[in-house]
Amino acid sequence: MKLQVPENAREAFQFLALGAGALLVLRVVITLLGSIIGDNPTEELGMATAPYRAGYALLREDTLAIETAGAVPRMAMAGLFTLLAGGLLALLAVPVGAISKWGPLPASVFGARTGLALGGAWAIWCLLAFPAHRVVVTDAGLVRYDSRTFLGMVAIPFTQVERTNTWQEVQALGSGGPTAPTMRCGELEEVHAMLPEGRVIIACAPPGAGECTAVLTQQKAHAERLLNTLSARWKPKGVPT
Repeated sequence: MKLQVPENAREAFQFLALGAGALLVLRVVITLLGSIIGDNPTEELGMATAPYRAGYALLREDTLAIETAGAVPRMAMAGLFTLLAGGLLALLAVPVGAISKWGPLPASVFGARTGLALGGAWAIWCLLAFPAHRVVVTDAGLVRYDSRTFLGMVAIPFTQVERTNTWQEVQALGSGGPTAPTMRCGELEEVHAMLPEGRVIIACAPPGAGECTAVLTQQKAHAERLLNTLSARWKPKGVPT
């Protein structure tokens, strides 16, 4: 007996297969872009910020991603975000179709496809170049961008807040290793700035793979290099120019 699969169910399976294939291709693309772009900084600032781009292949060299999750967990959340976007628009389209000549089912299918396309495009942009929390280093100071997130990993559209601090407002720069329960080695080196509103994290690299002592030593070296680069642009208050 031949199994009969409804047309809508067949399309749903096709979309799921397409999504899984797209995530696999995206992972390859991110890896290739990271090897081509991310490992070839053109100036000292780019070399200092390179360890803090967290796998965002198209992130500019003057930008620090404040991110503790690796690329694979973010890809999983991006896939879930895309599916939920499709489901949400499908539900919203049902009453529209019910009161029109279109019909609930065709409207729902159109809404799902639109949501998957829009959600997928946004998720890919977030994976490549749009961390939810990031800091841009400029000649004038530090510009911080913060967005609300979907499960802490994917920025939610239209929620970004921008804050600018000039170098004159920076009271101190430093680094430290707070306890990070989710990290295998138990510590995570952060770079922070003392601002008028308090101590603010401006750089945090995802945990690396390998033996813990070597990982933490490497993180401290990266933090020291970044601090030296930032200190060249920052002059403490009270120091004559």
